[in-house]
Amino acid sequence: MAKIDILNLSGAVVGSMDLSDDIFGIEPNAAAMRTVVLNILANRRQGTHSTKTRSEVRGGGKRPYRQKGTGRARHGSTRSAQYVGGGIIFGPKPRSYSYTVPKKIRRLAMKSAFSSKLADSKIVVVDALDFDTMKTKNMVEFMKAIKVSDSALVVLGGKNENVEKASRNLPTVKTALVNTINVFDILKYDSFIMTKEAAEKLKKASDQFDELEYRIKIWDSYRPQRAVDHFMRWGKNETDAKMKDYFYPNLTKKEVFEGEYVVTRSGHSKGSTLDITLIHKINGTDVDFGSGFDYFGEKAHYNYSGVSPEQKQNRELLKRIMEENGFKGLPNEWWH
Repeated sequence: MAKIDILNLSGAVVGSMDLSDDIFGIEPNAAAMRTVVLNILANRRQGTHSTKTRSEVRGGGKRPYRQKGTGRARHGSTRSAQYVGGGIIFGPKPRSYSYTVPKKIRRLAMKSAFSSKLADSKIVVVDALDFDTMKTKNMVEFMKAIKVSDSALVVLGGKNENVEKASRNLPTVKTALVNTINVFDILKYDSFIMTKEAAEKLKKASDQFDELEYRIKIWDSYRPQRAVDHFMRWGKNETDAKMKDYFYPNLTKKEVFEGEYVVTRSGHSKGSTLDITLIHKINGTDVDFGSGFDYFGEKAHYNYSGVSPEQKQNRELLKRIMEENGFKGLPNEWWH
């Protein structure tokens, strides 16, 4: 298990902490990281480009000249593609570039990004990061103190307005909450700076489950609003019943939205929501919670009475330990 020094705001070593080999000590998989980075960039594309075909271009209704007797090629409109000002053949039209990547690939890419940063000695852990004022010079002095001269991603355990605003004027520094980081940002910035709180916040909960022979499994922590918008378009299409039998067998699409299983402003889009479950430490199988992941219906409610005592106990265990470590669950979905 790798050990890393903990620095204070002055750059002095004030302690050390262990980093899990499962996250920071694997062999980086370049292919997985590339796949996820391309996916992130594709999902960010707006896809609003649009060109006009000959039927959409204004004008061209009148024949430019008669069919025969001119010695020239026959034409029916001056808006054909060969004319200046004519329509575009096979030009780009509004479309979505978003697609999904398997969750195992996403997890492997995240672990690979962390491991590559640690291997390059680019990870810095600070005991606490807080400023009295939101001045840019505070962040500049801090970066000098910890001897980081290149670009940096600063990961915080919770919202800190002074640190966030002190970093905004620095083009090479970006702040992020611990549950909003992604592979693209980790790789884009040379140094990875995180507070001790950010490193230990999820680790503390993970250790508690580890003692019980469980491990935390995170499915989703950040989802672009674009993906949520896709859910909304899907919800309006009553004829699209794909995956109904698996995700919402006892509900209509209208009830899925009215019950707030899918909401118009997702916490995922703000980086404030986690999809989380437990797996058995020994064999890696999912802990039985009485319903599948992302199941929409009363069966997924935390207080649903139709589950077995063991399943109810598992839900209470997940809820209790996560709440003890600063997380708040959603009543309609035991995994959120």
